[in-house]
Amino acid sequence: VRGKSPKLPWAVRVTNASKTSLMAPGEKTTSRTSSSSSKGISGALQLGGAHLHSATAGSPDERLLIVYDRNEPENLETLVNLLQTHIDVPAQQIVIEALVIEVNSMILNDLGFEWRSSNRGASGSFERGSSGKRSGSFILSPNAFTDFNAFRGAIEALQERGDAEILSSPSVLVLNDRQARIQVGRQIPVSRTTTPAAGVALKGVEYFPIGIVLNLRPRMNRERSEVTMQIETIISSISPESAAKLEANSGDITFSPIVDNRQVETYVRVADGTPFIIGGLLSTVDQQARISLPLFSSIPLIGRLFTRDRVEHERREVIVVLTPHIVPVEARSFSYLIPKDSEIFNRFDYTLFRNAYRVRDDEVWDLKFIQESPVLRGIVTRIRDHAEDDVTMRRQEPFASFLAGNIPGEDVLVRTMLKDIVGNLEYGEKVDIGKVFFFENADNNNLVDRMLGGALGEVLETGGRGLVLTY
Repeated sequence: VRGKSPKLPWAVRVTNASKTSLMAPGEKTTSRTSSSSSKGISGALQLGGAHLHSATAGSPDERLLIVYDRNEPENLETLVNLLQTHIDVPAQQIVIEALVIEVNSMILNDLGFEWRSSNRGASGSFERGSSGKRSGSFILSPNAFTDFNAFRGAIEALQERGDAEILSSPSVLVLNDRQARIQVGRQIPVSRTTTPAAGVALKGVEYFPIGIVLNLRPRMNRERSEVTMQIETIISSISPESAAKLEANSGDITFSPIVDNRQVETYVRVADGTPFIIGGLLSTVDQQARISLPLFSSIPLIGRLFTRDRVEHERREVIVVLTPHIVPVEARSFSYLIPKDSEIFNRFDYTLFRNAYRVRDDEVWDLKFIQESPVLRGIVTRIRDHAEDDVTMRRQEPFASFLAGNIPGEDVLVRTMLKDIVGNLEYGEKVDIGKVFFFENADNNNLVDRMLGGALGEVLETGGRGLVLTY
């Protein structure tokens, strides 16, 4: 723009708001709790989860158009500095850990853990689902972690005895106010026939999910101490009758299976790192049991007189534990971003893949003592004060690194840390000669690549010779 204008620069926002969900848009639903059984595929959309509606600014489709005066670069520098330091800042990230447990409800009551009560440091309210069964959720207070740890220990003991089963233990890293979706299960095919007005039948196959579906949208407060979550939990399974029919006719998809569906939708607000428990998702499983008198029941002909068959009703309860963790970006803590310790993340001596090693949390140095140093904070404060008067300092080194929160000598510390990791692995102590090649001078000043194993074989054939590689 030529000429001067006192109103410049301008920042024009080119908006194109879009949904932040990964799912297809659906009908807007209200908060509800349900536990029911459904036939056919009419509930396929509910089984797949709902679209958590929200039009959030800052999506990739939004851009800023800046109109400025070339003769006044200071105003442009001030505007760009404002955009980079206050508007165009990275979104906070939240890690949500989930634990889905199925346990015998009678055994759970024996532990003294009652969902309908509000004691033991827990508080909350419960609603009755469409089938009249108890279902609801509660939040553990910060003083109830001892009780929660005892409860989790009891669950682990029940798991060893076979009275409890951990269905899934996923975790997800999601941006603030964005939707995350966790689905664990399988897709069930069902044949579908549509007859339009023309009278020509159209046949197809439709898949709908069976298993565990968690739809989550977390949002933290300004102080970054609490997380508000919109939660949809769906636990669905095929009835035993339908499962038996699927096993008998694995290729038959012309029937509609009976689906047991347990679903909860709610909004909660919990403190950072506080477990949130959804309980009361009950189901009843009928099992045939035979009671017999030892020894007498094995007598031929009359043994049936000492045997009785009955149907046992086992009530199973699904418990969902969700724990949000706000990732402290300022502290540069990567403990939540690093996967759990497992050797499957390490890969060495593979022919088709490059060597890979996952850095563990205990191998990352804790540099908090440097960041909390009063000397470093004083230097950063003085640089920030001078940068208020001279905005060009924000683009000059070393001032830009100090203002960005970098630690002096950070590159040296990282190299030393990597050196210690490589030393602990003892990687490189043994060299695989089958994977080493070098270049050798040939005629016409050309280079020929040779494998080290082949060259050593030629040397070892004749005594008194050696091989030296120079570079």
